[in-house]
Amino acid sequence: MTPEELRTWSPDLQPMILQALIELGFDQPTEIQALSLPTTLQGKSTLILAETGTGKTLSFLLPAITKLKMLEKMTGKRSQPCRPRVLIIVPTRELGEQVLSVAKKLCHHIKFVVEGFFGGVGTLSKQRKHLEAGCDIVIGTPMRLNRLAEKRMLMFGDVRAVAIDEADTMFTQGFEADLDKIIRAVNNASQKAADTYRQVMSLRLSSEDDAAKLQRSTPFSMGDDGMLQYILCAATIRHDAEKIVTKKLPNLKVVKTNLLHHIPSGIIQKFVEVKPSQQRDVLLDQVRFCLSKVQRESGAKASVVIFCNTRAGCSFVHEQLKEQGIPHASIHGDISEEERFLQMQLFVDGHLHILVCTDIAARGMDIPQIKAVINFDMPSSSIDYIHRIGRTGRAGGQGYAVSLVRPENKILAQRIDEAVRKKRSLERVTAAKESFAPIEKKVVSGRMTGGQKPSDSLRAKSKSGFKLKPSRHMWFEKGPDGKTRATPRWNA
Repeated sequence: MTPEELRTWSPDLQPMILQALIELGFDQPTEIQALSLPTTLQGKSTLILAETGTGKTLSFLLPAITKLKMLEKMTGKRSQPCRPRVLIIVPTRELGEQVLSVAKKLCHHIKFVVEGFFGGVGTLSKQRKHLEAGCDIVIGTPMRLNRLAEKRMLMFGDVRAVAIDEADTMFTQGFEADLDKIIRAVNNASQKAADTYRQVMSLRLSSEDDAAKLQRSTPFSMGDDGMLQYILCAATIRHDAEKIVTKKLPNLKVVKTNLLHHIPSGIIQKFVEVKPSQQRDVLLDQVRFCLSKVQRESGAKASVVIFCNTRAGCSFVHEQLKEQGIPHASIHGDISEEERFLQMQLFVDGHLHILVCTDIAARGMDIPQIKAVINFDMPSSSIDYIHRIGRTGRAGGQGYAVSLVRPENKILAQRIDEAVRKKRSLERVTAAKESFAPIEKKVVSGRMTGGQKPSDSLRAKSKSGFKLKPSRHMWFEKGPDGKTRATPRWNA
């Protein structure tokens, strides 16, 4: 048996939770779940680091739900109106909806109430009703959670477990002020609950009446010891970001896989060298070819994501696809929350098979039918590259990634390729001078090995008839075997 087949769920999980996992098809844990659960189920604050598509959502949901069951037993009460016991904080609505979907499936079996609160979803009065009805787990973006708290619609006093998804983004990319407010409020409430608990326990030794009187005068439930747990998750984290996180939350245990900052082995990568004037034609060629290939291999629901660095880039790609009559969805910062949600739903539900987006969708998006990623713009860093192409090849599956490489991106693309071939971490890969030596192109009889003679007037054609650029524009292709080939296309 393989090590994967020998993995079993932690015996510390309650039978009701185990039963829910089995009914939902989670027969055994992933590597990061098996590594992290022994620590998180003990109530320890933990930073969980693992490559994309490895099951980090369950890694924080399972201990959070376990904590809920324990609190229910200790206090003899369910969560009170407007006072959840678990808080899950996410950077975007898109990721929040995804986490909410998984949490609701689990909590349906375990009879806990979970609600999501994001900008652009329902009115504040409607969200107030959900909170006043009582919910055990609240999922939301930092700004929306703070707004609800400022209006006294959401109280952090009973929160005893906080999960922060995409922690590197949350602590370094503009969410810090809102996140710090929440952390301070939760920490203060936890400390007050712990102090009250100690006083009650001390008074019980001398006077049960005095202990009961003190307990009645506090907002905290009897049996609530105030113990607070943080669980942070990330698929990447730079050293400077990790220092920020551990400074704000100094007691974190770090659990990570050996392949952190590596590209999943099932993703076949291809880099296409282009001049700016060629980018439109190459993009359209690759979109048609990729969609045809993945739908031929994986069925009609297979989809493609196209990443752009800017809103202007998204608009340009949108116009080119529209001009060619290619149906697609598009999401970026210039689109309203409602329209973004509608566009994403059309894509997730399989009504549209191409999604054009900025990095807003690169973090945490887990849609099984995404079988190919196209970088219209090369990302600015190797970390962003990991997140983007990690939208495919999820959970050990196969996926394809194509990057259009303009001259100014060539050094970074080469160094990413070399790091992948040599099975190095991409954490410190940059375009800086001290990085790796350039890749050598092997030339045999005037041709690159495995390619065809370049031509300015002729284009290669795939078996399906789609036009492709000459081989000089397909300067290297990386497969899961670690070998690099210069070819004009994937084998059909």
